[in-house]
Amino acid sequence: MQIGCCWFDKQQMTLVDQTIDKAWALNHHEYWVLQQLTQRRGQVVSVNQLSMINVAGQDNQALTESHILHVVEELQSYLGNNHACLLEYIPKQGVILHSHGAPHKAKVLDEPNAVMSISQFILISVVIISALFYLSSNIKAPQHEPADLTAKIITEAGDIGRLDIYTGSENFSFLAGRKEDIIQEFSQCSSLYWDVITISISADWQTVSFVLKREVFGDWLFHNIKVLRDDKKSSFFSTHWLEEVNICG
Repeated sequence: MQIGCCWFDKQQMTLVDQTIDKAWALNHHEYWVLQQLTQRRGQVVSVNQLSMINVAGQDNQALTESHILHVVEELQSYLGNNHACLLEYIPKQGVILHSHGAPHKAKVLDEPNAVMSISQFILISVVIISALFYLSSNIKAPQHEPADLTAKIITEAGDIGRLDIYTGSENFSFLAGRKEDIIQEFSQCSSLYWDVITISISADWQTVSFVLKREVFGDWLFHNIKVLRDDKKSSFFSTHWLEEVNICG
């Protein structure tokens, strides 16, 4: 039976490469597997079926799946690179001998010594340059969102900090009216531990987030505080509370 460039001689238990006039004597494992595959060409022969070796006059010990895989790899080496694809091992299922297989063609970077043609190099270069141009034109520098309310904080000890408040338009008027009261609570602190204090207030007033930032030996130190309120009318903000959470002392 013809398999790629080779002829499988069942009587002689050989596989002959007719292009180079070379023959391989098959051991009884290789012969058994190839015989089962040729009888069911184009179909998956199960691992279980291939393992139950039955060759007259031989030690017919059952083959393990790893042994079957080794046999398939040996047979593929006999068929050569152009026709090894005719034999396909499917893990946990079995092996199939295809009737036809496309000749193997080495792709770029498929083998360590594969050579890239000039046209392939130009195509890849154009694709990379186009991708880089697209990315560079669509990546925008981050924009700083200005705070809704900004104020300078000066404590009793003369510590200076900046207060930034972010909120929605629905809360802006109310906070603008309370701005001086908020600054007053900070100014009653003996000392201020942070250079920048950012307050974000949700639209429903139930979540108030504090982001605290200060510079220490050229590096920025950050700390976050989140306040969740069941009753948006309840008041928690005071000089005493600021001291309790170590925003000021």
